[in-house]
Amino acid sequence: MGRRFRGAPIREEAERHIVDPTSVNFREPGTEKQGISEELIVLIANYVRILSAPQWLLYQYHVKFSPDNTDSRKRRRELIAQHEGVLQDVVFDGQILYSFNDLSDDYETTSHHEVTGQRITIQLHKVVVQRPESPIFFHLSNLIMRKLLELAGMRIIGRSYYQFDELILIDLV
Repeated sequence: MGRRFRGAPIREEAERHIVDPTSVNFREPGTEKQGISEELIVLIANYVRILSAPQWLLYQYHVKFSPDNTDSRKRRRELIAQHEGVLQDVVFDGQILYSFNDLSDDYETTSHHEVTGQRITIQLHKVVVQRPESPIFFHLSNLIMRKLLELAGMRIIGRSYYQFDELILIDLV
């Protein structure tokens, strides 16, 4: 089923930047954050408080497609989705695949390109094993959130998501 190939060595995440996922730090309001009118405004933020540090490991893989003529991120996702049995519960951003399951150091499989009928070889190479306090976990959360927003019918414009079928009128008085 899968074939091994050689690549760069696997590394543990550097301990350079440790984030405590159970704490949230807020700055007290001060004069350096005042606008032109020098009046404080009320701001509201959504966040999720993490009550305990998870003990997961996140495996990060570099994905290489051969032949490399699959430029579309959507098409690459479709090729990865053909292997739901092995590549289950993964997040794929087009080049990097994240999984909570260890898929071995190197893994190779083939997919069938539905449009061209071409056989595509997919090579996964484990790059790093991330700990829960890694900033990569926040990136992974962002990818999952984007997917959920798309599934909710929201569309991205610039860097913001909008739901055009739910108009909200804002009174500017």
